[in-house]
Amino acid sequence: MRVKIFNLAKIQISIIIFLTFISDFIRFLTQDKFIHFSIMCLLFIFILANIIYKKFILNRIVLYLLCLFITMFICHLINLEVNLRASILFLSYSVVFLLLADYITEKDINLNVKISFWTLVILYVFFILSAFRYGLSPDSVNSYLNHFSRNILAAMFLFHQILYSSFYFKKNAKLPIVTTIFTFIISIFCYGRSGIFYSFILLFFSIAYNAKGKNTYKYILTFIFFLSLIFLFLLKEQILLLIQNSTNFKYGLDSPRFSIIEEYFKSFSFYNFIFGLDLSELKTIQLYDNNTHNFLLQSHSQFGIFFIIFIIFIIFIIFKYMFKKKKYVYLVFTLILLSRGLIDTIVLFANFDFILYIILLISIKEKKCRFR
Repeated sequence: MRVKIFNLAKIQISIIIFLTFISDFIRFLTQDKFIHFSIMCLLFIFILANIIYKKFILNRIVLYLLCLFITMFICHLINLEVNLRASILFLSYSVVFLLLADYITEKDINLNVKISFWTLVILYVFFILSAFRYGLSPDSVNSYLNHFSRNILAAMFLFHQILYSSFYFKKNAKLPIVTTIFTFIISIFCYGRSGIFYSFILLFFSIAYNAKGKNTYKYILTFIFFLSLIFLFLLKEQILLLIQNSTNFKYGLDSPRFSIIEEYFKSFSFYNFIFGLDLSELKTIQLYDNNTHNFLLQSHSQFGIFFIIFIIFIIFIIFKYMFKKKKYVYLVFTLILLSRGLIDTIVLFANFDFILYIILLISIKEKKCRFR
């Protein structure tokens, strides 16, 4: 009887973890927000029940982040340009992803490795079947996920590879190679420079880390640094997109995007600095559908100073629990995920955030440094 109850509980946990890992793919594939929202509600009810019945206790860092999410939610509501539905979705998704990350990182590592691996396999099968159906030309790959470009497709494979690699490393103290090769090959067929670059960095890092030698990591980081410099020119458009959404500097300081930045800061007051700025009050930004074409300004306008605090807190976690404690594997994974995700603004706050939270929490909860 106890065995049956144990197996039932394990199956239930497996389903919850699998739904979490596959939720972003379901959202992109179905294009149905109701299905995705229903999955989020189901996951939230499960997590809430576990908290109420004290089956797991929230991590202290998670509690701090939850407080920040609530304050950002309040700023979202105060800001007149944002509707109630958008505010509720932001809070619900952010809270659910964070709670799920805390819950999942407390579970059996073998289970997490298996489920993250089979999630990756499902994505591989989807890509192969889509290739047979639509072909492998750039335009054909764009049709794999309706309304989402091949760059998003490549990012999805990259992020799920990072998720699997994180769990695999925690269990085995080494990195998977075969799946990383498959992910790199798929990135090539997605034709995006950023996808190819980041998946290659991940592949090289994985191979080099598994190589023997006490000083291997020094050569890894040195090579990645110089290789990054080489690819900077190839990725200059994406980098500009990250900073100012491809600001066109050839028009000088009178460019529209510079005018947006200038008008944004001229409209600053103490209240706006704390709670964010109503973009509908700015004439220049109204010409661009209230789009600042700048990730930091757009986020500050919605969440105020609390978004800046959130970013500082994430940097603090990275420095204290990854860099300072020499957990360089998780550090590299986090930097790849953030730098790639912010290019197309698909992290903070978006469907892949749960992967970022999982990596952060793994590094926080893992006491022993496993980097050679």
